[in-house]
Amino acid sequence: MASITIRNLGLNIPEGMIDRIFEYGLSDQQGSGANGSRGQGVFVDRTYMARMGGTITAQNEVDGVSFVLILVWVL
Repeated sequence: MASITIRNLGLNIPEGMIDRIFEYGLSDQQGSGANGSRGQGVFVDRTYMARMGGTITAQNEVDGVSFVLILVWVL
């Protein structure tokens, strides 16, 4: 297996939302549908990773958020 961590410096994801951010249609932007945001971003990421046998998770850090991708290593 291989692991990739992507860090985002900034605000944390509220604790009650950390797993929910991967739900289809979820967005923290007010009126997001009207602004072109459909809440599909990380939902699509998780779906794509699962199709390849991998996973993606989010975890809050002191100064931001990390997204951890676990990929299956195929030889």
